[in-house]
Amino acid sequence: MMRDVIKQRMDNAKKGRIILVSLLVIFSLLGHQLFGLFGEIAESPIILSVLYAFLSILVFFWVLRFKLNFRIITVISLHLALIIFTQVLFLQTFFAGDFARVSEAFLVIVVLIIAFLIIYFAFLTANIFAVSSFRRIPLEAVAKTSIYLLTVLSVFFLTYSILSLQDNILFAVFILLIFYILFVFLLMTYFFLEIRVILTNVFLIIWNVLLILAGTILFGMEVEFIALITTVVFYYAVDFFIERRQEIIKSRLFEYFFFIFLVILFIFYYFY
Repeated sequence: MMRDVIKQRMDNAKKGRIILVSLLVIFSLLGHQLFGLFGEIAESPIILSVLYAFLSILVFFWVLRFKLNFRIITVISLHLALIIFTQVLFLQTFFAGDFARVSEAFLVIVVLIIAFLIIYFAFLTANIFAVSSFRRIPLEAVAKTSIYLLTVLSVFFLTYSILSLQDNILFAVFILLIFYILFVFLLMTYFFLEIRVILTNVFLIIWNVLLILAGTILFGMEVEFIALITTVVFYYAVDFFIERRQEIIKSRLFEYFFFIFLVILFIFYYFY
């Protein structure tokens, strides 16, 4: 009984640290946007995003009280850093707009709340995987669902941001290719143990995503729609390979939520 109480207190302490970290990320970015908090170091959105990604790894180790192993250092923390990188990069790209009207200010608040939730669940999911790397826990299946959905959202944020920031399309596609490979490879390590299976899935998924990405760019579509179509293809390509495994709890409600969120975002973007 006493052991359960102590474990519960430790879990609550971890959640408290994760909430604190998530709030610090959001408010520090907002402070930089309003008051230039980071000065010259943040002239490049990519450099600032890399800095946040690196700090997220150190903070994650602190959340775990530095109880680490090889999987936490090489897979879980890296995946978390990539999610934080794409989130921070997207927020900087988004904040680059001029939000003078009330409706636009409301959109900023909504995006900040969503960003906080994404960062919070990213740290929480990474924490579950960290614990499961030492012992099997029931929440691991839920964490696999969460990391899958977080990765899909990160692909959208990354594609939108890189294509918005880079004028050189070939260079932008090259950067996206590297990130796509990393995302798919890390994601597949949670579902497949054989490296041959992982690499085969990575190749097939990236091939399909790149074909769609190249096609949408050649057709001259807007960045928002290129990101949306690429993300949808990524979602279903990954889903095809992991759907047969029973380790993920996936609800179609996410698909409706995802598309509704993007539709609302586009409406505000084009009409306000």
